[in-house]
Amino acid sequence: MDSLVKDLGAMKLYDTYIDVEIGANNKRFYYIWLRDNCRCEKCYSTFFNQILNFIFEVPLTIKPINCEIINDKLNIEWDDGHRSEYALNWLDGFEFEYKTKMEMHLWDQNIEKKIDDIIVPVDVYYKDVDGVKALAGNILKYGFGIVSGVELSAEATEEVVKRFASVKKTCFGEMWHVRSDSDYNDTSSTQVGLLAHNDNTYFSSQSGLQVFHLIHHNGKGGSTVLVDGFNIANIIKNKNQEAFETLCTVPVPAHFIDKNHHFVCTEPMIQLHPVTKEFYKIRFNIYDRSPLTSVKNEAIYKFYEALIMFGKLVNDRKNEYAFKLQPGQVIFIDNWRILHGRTAYTGTRDIAGCYISRDDFMSSAKRLYPELQ
Repeated sequence: MDSLVKDLGAMKLYDTYIDVEIGANNKRFYYIWLRDNCRCEKCYSTFFNQILNFIFEVPLTIKPINCEIINDKLNIEWDDGHRSEYALNWLDGFEFEYKTKMEMHLWDQNIEKKIDDIIVPVDVYYKDVDGVKALAGNILKYGFGIVSGVELSAEATEEVVKRFASVKKTCFGEMWHVRSDSDYNDTSSTQVGLLAHNDNTYFSSQSGLQVFHLIHHNGKGGSTVLVDGFNIANIIKNKNQEAFETLCTVPVPAHFIDKNHHFVCTEPMIQLHPVTKEFYKIRFNIYDRSPLTSVKNEAIYKFYEALIMFGKLVNDRKNEYAFKLQPGQVIFIDNWRILHGRTAYTGTRDIAGCYISRDDFMSSAKRLYPELQ
């Protein structure tokens, strides 16, 4: 345990850290952390927003020889002669426990009651940044958001998407169409119903958002089905801890194969945030799984037991929101959280869509919600 070295009232210096009173908060900062995060021009470039100093050249035992607070700034002279200055409000903004500051609402079929709040009219979306912020907020909170009143074309769809974030290029291109009369080698190009699933489970960089826009449909059926994967994971966590841990730890291989590509990715179906342990990513796609060879013996049986439990909950209507996506409605779906599917349909239809990378989605969201971690 560190010993108190010096008591300066608003500051208390210990062997390896300093406690600082900042308003009503008492914050602890380790000396090596402070030195690593020095923002002087020799240590940090405010132009590039990059660190310039090599922390491994600084002794782990670095200590201050003088500390004082002047004009709401912590000034430190280090025992190697270096000087650092830290704005107190900047230091106060750090939360070392890393708590989520954005509200997340897990949902089941009752999300239908809130759907009007999740739709942003296109004129509001284009009016100012608040329209884009509303869309981002809905995606962060519910896992999906809708922009309504969009012109019925792929070009208009792309324009709506690019107002929010960049389109991700994959082996499917950038903007693409899902048509029932397509000769594309995938079940999405048929008229059959599809169990709710996540896309790109075979990519190591699974797309962050998926976008759909129904351009036209001249038949019946074809309802969109959404399932909150985090809600399913939460149900299993509360009902069967062993099954939950199995889904969090067993690596599940997935693949995509056509004449030009062979993508493979092996990761657990449920992934937790490395710091907060909150739900982070779901990888559930019954269609793109490879034969399970990542575990053996009794672990195989336990995995299938957990997989069947997850699949039955996904297929339970109490946990889904099924609705008819209308022409002019562009839906943004969090592909790390929300499972999407459809009911069977007749006739022909055309859906324009694209992917957005997780990095681009979070970059846009962070600019709109700086408190997002």
